Amino acid sequence: MRTTSYQVRRSAWPVFLSFCGALSVLLSGCDKQLLSETRSSPDEGKRAARLSGEPVFKADYEVETVSIGRIESRDSKAAKSDIVFAEIGLQPRIERQKVNFQINGDGSYELTIQPLSPQRLDLLPPTVRKRASESVLSNRTVVRNNVATFYNSKGEEVGNSMFKAGRFDKLVAKVLESKGGDNSISNEIIGHPLITESQILKTAQEKGAVVKANGAVTEITFDLSKFSGEVDAQGESLSKMAVQYYDFDRHRLLGEKLLESSTDKLLYKSSIFYSSPEEGNQVSKIISETFDEDPRTGLRTKVTKQVFYSKMNIVVNQN
Repeated sequence: MRTTSYQVRRSAWPVFLSFCGALSVLLSGCDKQLLSETRSSPDEGKRAARLSGEPVFKADYEVETVSIGRIESRDSKAAKSDIVFAEIGLQPRIERQKVNFQINGDGSYELTIQPLSPQRLDLLPPTVRKRASESVLSNRTVVRNNVATFYNSKGEEVGNSMFKAGRFDKLVAKVLESKGGDNSISNEIIGHPLITESQILKTAQEKGAVVKANGAVTEITFDLSKFSGEVDAQGESLSKMAVQYYDFDRHRLLGEKLLESSTDKLLYKSSIFYSSPEEGNQVSKIISETFDEDPRTGLRTKVTKQVFYSKMNIVVNQN
């Protein structure tokens, strides 16, 4: 077996969502998503498919997420209890995790998440630093083929949950077909999504996107309804516009915005920061803002999130 190893000092995992579907939330609080699913019985967890075949891909990395929310505005129909509950949900939070991920030759996978002590408490207000760092996550979470098992600090199983997630047969095929010296697979996997100008512009043309060039930055506006046949719809409306900003010379996605199609109301925006080309030109931090409005209460909120990625280690095995 031929093994290609990639050491990435300042790396990221944002494009992991392209492969993981429901697992994409691992970047910013995966356990919360898993815990929100309906808990299954211990017997169901034990019936999960065991890993088989040789691993074709392994990765481990650390991710730290800092989020702070606030109520931007309110109207008269918001009751006091609505405001209180909203403020609880918007309290500052900080989480740091160690993530290990493995894909096997048959498309099965295993994912382990271990909470770590936060390192960036200084980004939070002093009055909430201790409380904000008290994690509600399990001591360890292991996911094997759509079943997540939760463990306490003694290593005892405390519950499990089933959720939807795809296998990784297509990614396995890419790894096995790639050449030993080709780093495109590692770039795609670790969060640098093969930002090739010709491919992106081809997609833009196929989807009828609007392309504007402004110096070194190219702005592309996609109508997400054009992608309805290519996404795993989970009940969310696709009547939105996505605006992406690229620096094709440096092979970087600089940021993006999400807007309501009918009103141009801003729903989300992000800025993406990279390591230097000498260090791999990989994503090291993402700063984002999410805007929401509750139609029942009229409360308008904003959540600011900073996500830091580090200590990425990638190993791709090829026959």
